[in-house]
Amino acid sequence: MVNKSKAIGTAGETAVVKYLAANGFGLAERRALRGAADVGDVLVCPGVIAEVKAGEKAKNFRQSQLERWMDETRKERGNAGADLALLVVQRRDYGGPNAGWWWTWMTPLPLPEITAVDGWQAWWPLSDAVRWLRGQGWGDPL
Repeated sequence: MVNKSKAIGTAGETAVVKYLAANGFGLAERRALRGAADVGDVLVCPGVIAEVKAGEKAKNFRQSQLERWMDETRKERGNAGADLALLVVQRRDYGGPNAGWWWTWMTPLPLPEITAVDGWQAWWPLSDAVRWLRGQGWGDPL
């Protein structure tokens, strides 16, 4: 039997993968746990990974928790050898079918004209991050 926390994580990751696959990232997939050398929850496409946070803890996160998640995501980006990493956090009132509205942060920030704090851009919905990535040539060919 899967524990409740793991089931919430799996559901969140699955929702993000479904959203990505339907929006130009056909190779998106959940990644297997790798212990201390974790490489993120989702392979968005070659060169881009995502760490996904879902459930009540995500919906009610505090700044200190967000900073720990950002550190975790930054480390996983390095472990994966990825160019970019997304931190995707479920929003209150937005379940899995609405994952495109979940908050997303990206690191490192490749464009200086986007507001950044400590190498992270200000949050935006996953749908906007996906459009930006596609516009930069990531994902399936346009």
